[in-house]
Amino acid sequence: MQNLVFPVIHEEDNIKISKRNYSDLNDHLPIFRCEITKHKLYFTDVPTIEHMVDAIRNPEQRRKWDKNLKEYKIVEKLKKNSEVIRIVTNKQLSVIAEKEFYEKRVGIYENNVYYLFSSSVPENEYPNYTSFDRATNYISVIIKEDDDNFYFDCINQIDAKINIPQEFIESNLLNKVNTFFDKYFEFLNILNQ
Repeated sequence: MQNLVFPVIHEEDNIKISKRNYSDLNDHLPIFRCEITKHKLYFTDVPTIEHMVDAIRNPEQRRKWDKNLKEYKIVEKLKKNSEVIRIVTNKQLSVIAEKEFYEKRVGIYENNVYYLFSSSVPENEYPNYTSFDRATNYISVIIKEDDDNFYFDCINQIDAKINIPQEFIESNLLNKVNTFFDKYFEFLNILNQ
C-alpha cells in the first residue's frame, strides 16, 4: 500500500477523513484514513502515550469507555507485543447487526511514536461457533506527539459482510469517528485525574 492517495471527504477542526476506493489487500472495499489532532490543553493532566495505548489495547480499560463493544478479550498472547483478540460489536446505526472479529494485533513503540497494526485472522484458525456474523478488517494506527498536540493517524478497511450503500456509511462516518474519539479522550481525562 505504498504511496496511496487518499482524497479528503470530510475536514473540520481537528479531524480529516479521507477515502480510497480500494487497496492492494481488497480491491472491492473502500479504505478510510482518519487523521485526528488533540491539543494537550484539553487534558487536566496530560496522559502519556503509554496511557493512551493502554486505553485502546487493554480490554479492561477499553470496555469502560467504548460502548460499541459487546465483548473484547485477548484470546491468545503470542509474544510480548502481539496477541489475537476477539471483538463483538453491538448493533450499529440500527441496521448493522452485531459483528464478530478475530484479529492478530502487534504494537511497536519506538522513538516516542506508537504503531498498532491489526488484521483479521483466517476463519479456519478461529472457527465461528457463535450466531454472530464474522467480519474482517485491516487497521493501522499511529500515535505521536509534539509539545502541543497528540496526533492519531488511523487507516481502516473493513468488510462487515453487509450490503449498505457507501453514501450511507460515509454520511455517518464523521459522527462515528467524533463519538469514538470524544469518549476516548473523556476517559483519558478522567483516568489521569
